[in-house]
Amino acid sequence: MSESIRVVGISASPRRDGNSMFLLDQALEAAAAHDGADVTVEKIDFFGKRILPCIACYGCIDAKGDCVLQDDFAAMIQAWLRADVVLHSVPVFAITFPGS
Repeated sequence: MSESIRVVGISASPRRDGNSMFLLDQALEAAAAHDGADVTVEKIDFFGKRILPCIACYGCIDAKGDCVLQDDFAAMIQAWLRADVVLHSVPVFAITFPGS
């Protein structure tokens, strides 16, 4: 019996069809084609989404882990938490990950 693996690919590029998305698509296609495992892939694109930073309000403690800020990440978090593997695809600016 083959192993079941969930792979979530996350693109955080400010461009919808840039190199980061292209490379993520290539990686997800390769993962889905892997022999010897039942691989499920899912893609999350941050493009155009409203993702708020943590403000250290500790409201999540009272809300049993749910963030009190209302943004688009709430709809994505379940896929992220179900994943066995998370691939991040981000553009590289000035030789490091982007800050925003």
